[in-house]
Amino acid sequence: RGSDSAVGGTLEIASNHIHVGDNLGSETAADGSTVLTLSATALSSAGAQNLVLGATTSTALDANGNRTLNVVASDVTIDGSSHAISAADVTLAALQAVTLRDGAQVAATGSASGAAVFPLLVVSLIWLR
Repeated sequence: RGSDSAVGGTLEIASNHIHVGDNLGSETAADGSTVLTLSATALSSAGAQNLVLGATTSTALDANGNRTLNVVASDVTIDGSSHAISAADVTLAALQAVTLRDGAQVAATGSASGAAVFPLLVVSLIWLR
């Protein structure tokens, strides 16, 4: 679907190892586990306002009115691609490494209702904004 058909909502994808790019086949991580491979085009075409890769969000709000992240992924890798990963609010989270390879395109448009002040959030052991 094109950008005119966005349906909103949140898409959360959590797995131990996540690799986003074009034309990816099956992969095995260094620890022998399977890598979840995702298409950048498919993620952007899903129509989600909020895209979370590598974690899930809590359903309950904390004392400040925010949802918390339950980071699941050890690593999230975004390849260089002719297609940007795009949503109003994009969160990339991993316990060990979030890797944006040369040419990687991540676009957080920031127009989701209730979107955070920083629509692109990358989390890897520390919070980067």
